[in-house]
Amino acid sequence: MSQNFSSLTFIILFIFSTNQGLCATIGSFDKSFSQDGNSDGWDFINQPNQNYFGLDTLIDSQKRIVVAGTYTYGASAQTGILIARYLTSGILDTSFASNGILKYPFPPSDPFIIKIRHNPFDDSIFVGYTALNNSTGNSDVSLLYIDETGLILDIFTIAFDLGSGNDRKDDFFADMKLHHNNISGSGFLIIAAEVERSSATDTDFGIAKVNFDSSGNFSFETQFSSDGMSNCFHDHNVNGLNQDIATSISITEEMNYLVGGSAFEGNGDDANGWNLAFCEFNNAGAIIGKWSTKISATQGDSREELVDTVIGRSSQDGQYLLTLSKEPEIDFSVKNDFVVRKYIRNLLNQGVWDEDINFASSGISRIGFNDPFIFPETTDDQPAQIFIKSLDQSIIIVGNSNWQDNGNDKSYISLSKLRSNGLLNTSWGSNSTGKEHISLDTNTFSDICAGFAQGVGSEEFYVTGTNFDFTNNTIKLFIANIAHEFIFSNSFE
Repeated sequence: MSQNFSSLTFIILFIFSTNQGLCATIGSFDKSFSQDGNSDGWDFINQPNQNYFGLDTLIDSQKRIVVAGTYTYGASAQTGILIARYLTSGILDTSFASNGILKYPFPPSDPFIIKIRHNPFDDSIFVGYTALNNSTGNSDVSLLYIDETGLILDIFTIAFDLGSGNDRKDDFFADMKLHHNNISGSGFLIIAAEVERSSATDTDFGIAKVNFDSSGNFSFETQFSSDGMSNCFHDHNVNGLNQDIATSISITEEMNYLVGGSAFEGNGDDANGWNLAFCEFNNAGAIIGKWSTKISATQGDSREELVDTVIGRSSQDGQYLLTLSKEPEIDFSVKNDFVVRKYIRNLLNQGVWDEDINFASSGISRIGFNDPFIFPETTDDQPAQIFIKSLDQSIIIVGNSNWQDNGNDKSYISLSKLRSNGLLNTSWGSNSTGKEHISLDTNTFSDICAGFAQGVGSEEFYVTGTNFDFTNNTIKLFIANIAHEFIFSNSFE
């Protein structure tokens, strides 16, 4: 079974209760966004006796907000995929699917990794996920092609099947990016996956390139490694536990494809070390470079687990890569921090990615949060996504911070803003720390953030995730609109 580094991996263990004695400064929501008229700045999707989880969101060319997640249904609590579309007012867009919500009642193998992308040409939606192949019993990467009205036009399966036996051919979706043609509406999706090789602990980075046309059809790009698929591995562990888990993919300025993830090394005193790892492919599907954060003979704890990547450009550095990972706040700690690294494309040295040691502190920016008690302690911080604000190259990070109160799990949405040099923007955030947290309910602190979206050419900012309503014993998908000035202003009081 795939090891999932998503912040939602512990979701089935999340049990909440009311909390007393908290003192918190909470960021603001845009209260003009409201489905139910309460002017709260968010909306829930839920039904009695069902669980709903928010996993990803985007803003389309008409500024409508699309949300993806999963839901449970039936007596056996099977899982299906859910896609919803909202208007900017916070009202469900009833022109999409059934009153704004599309339900696809076929259970994904991994219910906590689903990504959506959209084609700006016609606002069609593409869904990437992992599906169980009933004929083989294996898990395969799957895609849905959904038109603007919510109609499913195509379902596409990507089966790497690198293993020799049927029980060794599981492939797990990780991430995807989209490139489109403004004139024809056609384009392609480039997809990252974790693909099984000889066992569940021997996996590679997989990559696939899939074309789409404006008529609703998928097809493999056969000029990419002849069959549209390729793979890469690092194999850092000397004992055969060669698990390489892909979690992100980016398209470079040269139209190469950079798959990022984590490679298990098993180093450190606890023998549980992971390294950030990367493979770069050209447009023909050939590996043109790979590197990692592995350092020979490292004895200390070394759990570096990649979550997300983003590529930017500045006049000073040219093309650069930011990586977002979760790493122990100190060696052997069970609590994690957000960690950002920066790499610069070196065109004078065969286009390798050089670590920028001038970024933040010796090339690493580490962000940790505290619980909201009057006498706070550090939290277990699980990053979700990173993006670059193009105007000033500032860096926004969103995730979750988790702690316990009298044995009960708590969580709030965590945000951090860095300057382009990797240092916290201390003219922003709570008490000018460059950090802030927000919660839908400050009495319970029961929100898990999984994805966020920024509008193209605007400062609209939305987060989606899961809210645990223990009062009514329900798990709810949420979509929230964070106030523009909260995220994008230079100061926040």
